[in-house]
This record gives sequence, C-alpha cells and structure tokens, in this order.
Amino acid sequence: MTWSGWVYGNNPASFLRPLRRIYHGVWGSAPYQSLYERSPATLWLMPAIPEWYLVILLLGMVSALGALWRPLLVALLPFALSVLVVVTQACLAAARAVLPDVPPSRAGRTKRWMLTASLYLLQPLARLSGRLHYGLAPWRRHAPLRVTSPTLRQYDSSPPTWNGARRHRLFGIALPLPGRVAVWSERWEDPDVKLQRIEASLKAAGANVRRGGDYDRWDLEACVGTLGAARLLAAVEDTGAGVQLARYRWWPRWSPAGVAATLAFAALAAEAIEDRALAVAVVLGAITLLLALRTSIDCADAVAAIRQAVDREKR
Repeated sequence: MTWSGWVYGNNPASFLRPLRRIYHGVWGSAPYQSLYERSPATLWLMPAIPEWYLVILLLGMVSALGALWRPLLVALLPFALSVLVVVTQACLAAARAVLPDVPPSRAGRTKRWMLTASLYLLQPLARLSGRLHYGLAPWRRHAPLRVTSPTLRQYDSSPPTWNGARRHRLFGIALPLPGRVAVWSERWEDPDVKLQRIEASLKAAGANVRRGGDYDRWDLEACVGTLGAARLLAAVEDTGAGVQLARYRWWPRWSPAGVAATLAFAALAAEAIEDRALAVAVVLGAITLLLALRTSIDCADAVAAIRQAVDREKR
C-alpha cells in the first residue's frame, strides 16, 4: 500500500537526512508522535534561517574586494556554495510540494515549479526584512544597558562590604574583566533562592539569562548582546548561628564565533598591509575594530548586569 504525503511535515532540509523512522506503535495502534522524529543537524538547518542571506551578503562583499586584492577571491567558493545550498533546497522543496490543480502540460508544471521555488527563496528574505524592520537583527541588544549607566557609578560610593571586590573601570567605562565578591548574611536562606533572585534581577534588567546544566562549572549566564556574555558562579557556606557567607565569582565569556571572525579579519588585514593593498587593509581593519569593540562592549555590559544583580544581595 502506497500513499503520498508527509507524517511529520515537509521540512526543507529533510532531503539531507537519511531515511526517517516513523513511530506507529505495535500493529499500527499508536499515533504518529513527532517526539520520535529525528531532528536534522543544526548545520543543515542554517541555510533555511533568514540570517543566512546576511552570510551570503558578507561573503559577496568580501569576494568583491577581490577585485582590489586577489587573495580575497578565495571567498568566491564559499559564496557560491552558500547560494547553491539555498537554491537547491528551494528547488527540491518546490518539486516535493503538493499543489491543487496541477497543469496538464509540462510547460505549465514547469512554470508552477519555478514560481514555487521562487516563493521558497523569497520567504526567508521577507522574514529577514520584517526582523530588521522591527529591531530583531542578529546584532541587536538584549537589554537597554550601557557601560556608562548610573548603575555602575554607584559602585564607587558603595560601602566596603564587598570584601575586596574588584571594580574594573577606565574613564567611567566598565571593562570586561572577571571579579569576585563575598557577602555576609545574618539571615539563613536557601542558596537556590539567592540564585533565583539574581536570575530574576537579570531578567528584569532585560538580559537573556540561561541556567547552567548538571555538568557546567557555572550557575547563571547573562547575555546582553550577540557577541559576548558573562557567567556567574556562586557558593554559600553556613558558619553557624544562622550566618551565611555567600561567595560570587563572575567572568566574561567571549563568543567563539565573534573571536574567530575578529581574528580572521585581523589576519586578512595584516596580509593586505604586507601586500601594500592599503584600501583593502583599511576596510578589513575597520571590520576587525568594529567586531572587537562590539564583543568587548557586549561582555562588559553583561558583567555590569551581573555586578548590579549581585550588589542587591548585600542590601
């Protein structure tokens, strides 16, 4: 017995996956639960996201600089591959689409197929346009924090209950450096409650908060931007008579993708300078500087958010 259709949906990346198993239970008595569907690898799903077109644009711009400096022409290969993957997915998805009133002629079916493939290509672009229009760009800020906000200035006038906590600042700007603090409390409290309160404070500030897993060496991660975050580790010691000593340590977490991109553009800029391609070196150097500054600011703001949340614990 044969039939046409999909049990779990027509995913654009499904053609990249091996033959899938369908959960139907003993003697076909169970429903087709999507819980048992094999999820495709994240790598194969990336060309389907709207931001993939930004990757294509970046590779195209780097390839265009190859007219001024020939080594950059090597970017034509990943540029062509990124476009080919998108077009291939759209063409295969259009071929598998089930549409009513299929034209009887081959020319009509071909025209319908080309129209459907074009819509598959335009759909991510429409989503990307909407995201950019409403401020949902990949480089958006998750919180309205600024490294020169008044919340950082209060650390200068705070009483010395931080027990040697480091205040890393330069000309009024927070620096993305690690720090630690110990806070005494004369009222016993569950350590989980302390972390939940810090977590709520970070969320109230607009940060994107993630909890550490069973094997992670950190408890909370605060993300304010795209290229940087900060992590917090807490330990609570009961000293008797209801007195607790809570120790907090935080450190910045640089985005691996951001660091890799910064180093890559820095290496290209250095090579361009060596080959005396000054125009290309200026462009690549500016991109390197922007990436480095943005990564540092994202980490600094995340560190500032954690410091502000921990500061409330001493009150």
